[in-house]
Amino acid sequence: MAFITAAVILVRFTSLKDYLTAEGLGRFLATAGLWAPVLFMLIYVVGVCLFVPGAILTGLGAVLFGPYWGFVYVWIGAMIGASAAFLIGRTLGREFAASLVGDRLRKYDDAIERNGFATVLYLRLIYFPFTP
Repeated sequence: MAFITAAVILVRFTSLKDYLTAEGLGRFLATAGLWAPVLFMLIYVVGVCLFVPGAILTGLGAVLFGPYWGFVYVWIGAMIGASAAFLIGRTLGREFAASLVGDRLRKYDDAIERNGFATVLYLRLIYFPFTP
């Protein structure tokens, strides 16, 4: 909750909101020079953790870097972001999730322990955005 509150305050009361458009982000990354891809990937990581829809960030990556390099930067940012969101959720949100879903969480834990790859594959094949 503190993380989300801080993000809302930053966007609402600072000049950060000027950079949250395609044009603003494009200008910012243009001034970054060779560091632009790294900064974009970091922005993607933070966006995933703040539940920014992936389609928006992915589209920005394609517009700013082209389809090929944009794909590479988006993929790296999405993987790191998903890992960071998982670690945040696993360490900070586990008790909250357990209180919401009860014994069903234990069922998923047992299934992942028995056959982790197939369980995660099934969960990803059903349409459920990975950011939550």
